[in-house]
Amino acid sequence: MKTKRSWRARFNYWFDEHISRGATQQFLLLFGFILSVMIIIGALAAFFHATRLIRSMWQHWRD
Repeated sequence: MKTKRSWRARFNYWFDEHISRGATQQFLLLFGFILSVMIIIGALAAFFHATRLIRSMWQHWRD
């Protein structure tokens, strides 16, 4: 009978099988870089959206 392993154990097995040790560091660096860029873009978008919202509200109050 085949034992059911957790997704983490299966992922670790797949990771060890398919990805060499040297590539692991590069992959994590790339992933971290992409993630940080996405977070920065999201923060900028939220900031500009907030400033536009505040400006439109200010315009509304002045009238």
